[in-house]
Amino acid sequence: MGPDPVLSYPHRVRWLPLLGLLACQANEPLYLPTVEGARTMVLVVLADPPQIQVEDLKAGASGVPLVLDKQQTVVALYFTLPPAALGLTVGPYTSPSSGPYLRAPIAAFRYQAGEAGSLEPAGAEETDDARGRVRVALGDFLACAEVGGCLIAGEGGPECNLNCESPPAPEPPTLPEVPCPSVWEEQADGPAGLKTCRPARVARLICTPGHFQPSRAGTCEPLGPACGEPLPSGGVHVDPTAPAGGDGTLARPFSTIAEAVRRRPSPSVITLAEGDHPGPVTFEAPVEVVGACSGQVRITATGGEAIHVQSEGVLLRNLSVLRTDPGPALRVAGGLSAEAVELGPLELESGLLQLEDVQVRARGAPGLSLLGGRAEVNNLVILAEGSPGLVLEGAQIEGGQVVVEGPNVGWYQGPGVRAHLDGLEIVGALEAGARFTRAEAIGEPCGPLLATTTATLSDVLITEPGPDAQGLSVSCGASTYLNRLAILGHAQVALAIGAAARVEATDWIIEDAAVHQGAFSAIVDGGATFELSRGHIRSSAPDLFAMFDDGTDGQIGDLLLEPLGERESAFRTREARLVLRRILISGVGGFSLSTLGQFIGEDLRIIGSGPLAWSLNGEGSLGRVAIDSTPGSDLGLMVTTCQALSFCPSPVVDIHDLHLSGSKVGLRVPAVAVIAELRNFLFTGHEVGALEFPFPTPFKLRTGTISNSKVVLITGNEGYNFTEMLQGVVLVDNQELRRIVTP
Repeated sequence: MGPDPVLSYPHRVRWLPLLGLLACQANEPLYLPTVEGARTMVLVVLADPPQIQVEDLKAGASGVPLVLDKQQTVVALYFTLPPAALGLTVGPYTSPSSGPYLRAPIAAFRYQAGEAGSLEPAGAEETDDARGRVRVALGDFLACAEVGGCLIAGEGGPECNLNCESPPAPEPPTLPEVPCPSVWEEQADGPAGLKTCRPARVARLICTPGHFQPSRAGTCEPLGPACGEPLPSGGVHVDPTAPAGGDGTLARPFSTIAEAVRRRPSPSVITLAEGDHPGPVTFEAPVEVVGACSGQVRITATGGEAIHVQSEGVLLRNLSVLRTDPGPALRVAGGLSAEAVELGPLELESGLLQLEDVQVRARGAPGLSLLGGRAEVNNLVILAEGSPGLVLEGAQIEGGQVVVEGPNVGWYQGPGVRAHLDGLEIVGALEAGARFTRAEAIGEPCGPLLATTTATLSDVLITEPGPDAQGLSVSCGASTYLNRLAILGHAQVALAIGAAARVEATDWIIEDAAVHQGAFSAIVDGGATFELSRGHIRSSAPDLFAMFDDGTDGQIGDLLLEPLGERESAFRTREARLVLRRILISGVGGFSLSTLGQFIGEDLRIIGSGPLAWSLNGEGSLGRVAIDSTPGSDLGLMVTTCQALSFCPSPVVDIHDLHLSGSKVGLRVPAVAVIAELRNFLFTGHEVGALEFPFPTPFKLRTGTISNSKVVLITGNEGYNFTEMLQGVVLVDNQELRRIVTP
């Protein structure tokens, strides 16, 4: 060792660390200022031979240079004051081709002040202790990593731990839970070992007169008794083939229904023989009208409705009510019950309508219009040709097992409606399967919102649409509550929620046409709110699920997305508040999230070539995220901020339990205003780089492993400070530590 300098130090001082590894050019002295009352130890890597110049800050005088032996290239230095107070400067760590850099390992040499003020070697036990706790300067995460260490938190700042062990792997995300409802069929075709489910489907048939095909039935069934059975002897009888002058008895029936209605006292039962009975007929008193059979007993009219019900207590059974031109065949402003009948378009103005085992054939007018009053339906089939199936405004409906086949709009629900239905099947809609709105008219935009409208529907199947048809649309402040919903075969938007609407859905599936022509499979915008749970979307649309506009707010749990074909993202949001729990994307396309306000995501998994790109304009968190990218995919996770806003509300991000693998770049943080912390992570197998920070950012990484990547860190800033940013990060089998690129 060279000459000993005389340095005066008090013996009762507390050691505080110099936060740094210091480097200098070959044969260039490294000047270390000291202060009065400082006890000093040095940790430096120097040239050959190493030199130290000690300078007294208080006196301004230069000390005597220290020249160490060649083998003793590492010395430890501690100060009682923080480095900033001493005016220390640390040269940046750069790539080997750009100047001074650290390459030598940390050796087991440490020096301390002796009793006489000279520097002398420390004991072996202190040397071993020093190897495990080396404090480094700001910017020297890379220096610590270069010698096989990792930064850990300490009382005086980060320490370089040379005995790092890889932390446990992050907690994996929980896969979506999508159990099959009892009335659905389980399929073994889901990704990641998941099973999927769909409602049982049967082909729709063309039934002969007097027969219909109820919901989910595989055959045509008779509407009431078969034709040819003897008529009951009681009541007033009508036979359209009877000669004039009858008295209504079975032996001498009336020839028209009008004659039977005019009879005094009014009959309680009118029995109709087979044949065509001319209308129109008005019922102004309670009466039961019974036909021989629905297939051969027809009440017909042209230019107006065949039956007008103005009284309560009217019952139609085993007959047909038809109109030969477009328009309502039956109008109700009282109380009507219909059993085993076939009807033309039916309109309820007020009162109570009860339909059981009824088939409606509609052309040029809605099959069933509920414009007031209340309807109870069970086993209702509406065959609509170029017209809406059901139109509801200012009315109530309840019941179940409804089929609407071939409409332009299957179910239209306007303002002032309360609907509760178990079992709705809409087949072959040309414009939309179902629309729920509070707008003034069926074709009008929202405009002024009228009375509330709500629908509670279960076992809903919307299938075999026209090429330009939407599936389910909820807008203009409408509210729907859906359980067991399937929207199948659409080439346009299958689910649209907008304009302050609210939707809650449980157990739902969207399976689009093989070639999707629209931009979205499901879209939510206009300040809508929603809660969707246990869902599945399989589609080739560019975006499977999209959310737009400030004020749109929703929760999605247990969602399986299966993108088909090429796309940028499977799940896209813009300026929306959102909670995601247990989401799996399997295929091409990932998450593109632009959130305003609060965002929470837990248990998210992407399998395929899509990244998770998150542009945050508020507060948010991600927990238990795994992105298993297809080899060659560009990106695993990108976090940025305020891309679309001129004002940035200081976003804060918390991410934990993150696993990224397979993509070219693992994590990219291109923005400068993200305040974020990432903890418990594993990045592996990135062929370009695990981390990319082209701009300074306060993003922090805590406790994680980066392994088997070509480059650990890519940055565009040579003097970038990574010590506070990267702590508890263990590097395993990576090819290169750092690469500087132009940002």
